Amino acid sequence: MTHEEATKNHLDGENSKSSAERETRLYSTGEDDDAFASLKVFVSKLNPSCSAFFQHPKQSVNTENAVWYENRPLGVNKLGEMMKTISVGAKLSQTYTNHFVRASAITMLSDANVPDRHIMFISGHSSEKSIAHYSSRPSVSQLESVSDTISNALQNHQPQSTQISTVTSAPLMQSWNRMASNVSMSTATASFPSGFFNSCNIQGNVQVF
Repeated sequence: MTHEEATKNHLDGENSKSSAERETRLYSTGEDDDAFASLKVFVSKLNPSCSAFFQHPKQSVNTENAVWYENRPLGVNKLGEMMKTISVGAKLSQTYTNHFVRASAITMLSDANVPDRHIMFISGHSSEKSIAHYSSRPSVSQLESVSDTISNALQNHQPQSTQISTVTSAPLMQSWNRMASNVSMSTATASFPSGFFNSCNIQGNVQVF
């Protein structure tokens, strides 16, 4: 189901352009009481003599009546309070506003990585900067994804435990003993130049290797 309503988000000025609201779409989920079915009933009960999408409801109607709305649009104040009225009437967990629902939809689309140009087509914004503040902070699910990414990276890059092999000292000592046994240590008298140890008494054995 599509609905075209030629409006302008920015009246006057050289940057004025038609709003993306001229083609709004809603798809059925297949359920008998989904939003598509409800909207289909709503549209079928509109007053054909009135071009406004939101029309003033009649005081008394029943399901058999072909038209439920008068030939006049709903007032600005009523439109502004519509979401609040619905929230209270449906006993929702909190009171929603028109802006809150719109902002939530934009944030939800941004969190789902829907391209900005597609979001602009739905929201009617004229530039990407206009919707930037709706997604300036990461959502709870995005923060959780960041946390999981860092945790997984740390787990996958843990240093491997170093295996230190124990070297038996016995073979080394055996080689050393064999080398030492080949060296004959003898006692000898060393000759030094005259006057080198003048007036010095040397007692004991001098070992020369």
